[in-house]
Amino acid sequence: MGCSIEEYEDYIFCYIGETLGLHGVGFLIKKYFKNNIVNFTGISERVAFIKLKFKNLSITLIQVYAPTESAAEEEIHKFYEDLRSITIPKQKSRQTVKVMRKPVPWWNQTCDDAVRKSKKALIQYRASPSISNFIEYKKTDAQKKRILKEESINSWHNLCSSFNRMTPVSRIWGYMKRFKRIGSCHDRFFNDEWVPSFIDNISDSNQINLNNVSGILNDSSENNSNSFLNKPFTLNELYISLKSRKDTTPGLDNTPYILIKKLHPNAIEILLNIYNRLLENLLIPDSWKTQCIIPILKPNKTANNPSSYRHISLSSCLGKLFENMLKMRLDYFAESEGKLPDIQFGFRKGRSCSESFVSFIADLKKAKISHSNVVCVFLDVKGAFDNVDTYF
Repeated sequence: MGCSIEEYEDYIFCYIGETLGLHGVGFLIKKYFKNNIVNFTGISERVAFIKLKFKNLSITLIQVYAPTESAAEEEIHKFYEDLRSITIPKQKSRQTVKVMRKPVPWWNQTCDDAVRKSKKALIQYRASPSISNFIEYKKTDAQKKRILKEESINSWHNLCSSFNRMTPVSRIWGYMKRFKRIGSCHDRFFNDEWVPSFIDNISDSNQINLNNVSGILNDSSENNSNSFLNKPFTLNELYISLKSRKDTTPGLDNTPYILIKKLHPNAIEILLNIYNRLLENLLIPDSWKTQCIIPILKPNKTANNPSSYRHISLSSCLGKLFENMLKMRLDYFAESEGKLPDIQFGFRKGRSCSESFVSFIADLKKAKISHSNVVCVFLDVKGAFDNVDTYF
């Protein structure tokens, strides 16, 4: 691919590029730093990097030659893929899938309760490390081991007593394998017939009518005090939103928050301009509309039932950052304009479940003093998250 290193009298020239029409990229390093060069790698004729080592300091320099807007889409896509491959921290990919082993035949509800109690004590000790919590954890862990051992021995004795000279050898070996958790290859795969129904449950082909929401925003934006909703985002808003983001798993574009946070200030301003153009033109990139859905089996649920799974969505971090900036404005708008009822505590800053609980206790005490009644209704909405209206 034309990756070359040439040594001259005063400097060392590392470059890549031979294709007609492309300038290539490279580095000029003073010959004094020759022994500090670790390696030079040319990813393509548009992306290259060099690594330097100075005692305890390691430096990686990246040089790019970005394609213009008139370049082919394939060329632009390849450029960003090459750039992403060297800027995003490498993570060990795991190709193997964790296999859920079938429980041994002697496992019962008592074993489940003992293991669950031990795990709960361990979590409590890790959250609040103290002598009392440590003693409680060791106590429950010892009880768990004793219960599992007793159940295993009793079940084995009962099994052996059930055998006689007429018992087939294949059945005996089958039970022995089950006790040792040795299953056939068919036990390592799950039935995937539930997948289409699961996809239908989380997909919504119906069109969402947002006329009511749009009307509220349009009516309020006519007021000068609320005109900020349509104003371009500021650099301060972007930095505040970016600072609040945790380093979560990125979406399909594989661009994590850690990369966005390490952008040069000039690149941050470019990103801000892109966000403002999207806001002004009411556009959403297609890549932000595509998510990776991961189903997770709920505890004590049947694996072949689509309703037994909850899902997490891995979205683009760039898209989530843009959404968070919008959310910050809408939060301020809803609170300052009194759009939310005072009795709502969820999803509001400065209000939590504890305040809702205190309000509930106060109502109970008032009713007790006045010798009246209080009615409380607890609702668990099935598929609440799946039925939230999506904007795009």
